[in-house]
Amino acid sequence: MSVWENVLVAAGTRQSSKSAVTESTQSLIQQFNLENYASAIASGLPYGVQRRVEIARALATNPVLFLLDEPAAGLNMEDKAKLGKILLEVAKDGVAVVLVEHQMTWLELHVQI
Repeated sequence: MSVWENVLVAAGTRQSSKSAVTESTQSLIQQFNLENYASAIASGLPYGVQRRVEIARALATNPVLFLLDEPAAGLNMEDKAKLGKILLEVAKDGVAVVLVEHQMTWLELHVQI
């Protein structure tokens, strides 16, 4: 499936109208900086972009609690920095974020612990 379809399917599980699903999908695509990849097949994208798609898809279900197990595993420092910023935005939006990570220095750059 494309990036758009991945997020759209997940958004459809929680939204009632087609316009709400489309709006939610578009918002997440923008929030995660995936506009240039929206029509691309997700499985063919670089690993860091695939991670952003996975997180956008999970957040499309409007969770109140977001659990992550080593979300930065295998990411380069640039992608880790992007992930840190995204997770901070998610938390600021009122979603409780719980993550398990062995190496936390990438997140410490963005959060005062």
